[in-house]
Amino acid sequence: MYVNELQQAFMAKKQYEPTSSNELLDFAQQQYLKGCLTLSDYKIAVRELEQIGASKPEFAHEN
Repeated sequence: MYVNELQQAFMAKKQYEPTSSNELLDFAQQQYLKGCLTLSDYKIAVRELEQIGASKPEFAHEN
């Protein structure tokens, strides 16, 4: 799924436009985990979103 299609799906589900590429990235992950996106579509969406500045949060690892 491409970013434009992902954005349309987001707006249809949430009834508002995403405020950032990170919000779309979160949505793509949710859709993948629910089985609504194939692995290949998820990878394409993540790659495209990362190219426009999306990033996953970094977590501090405890030792």
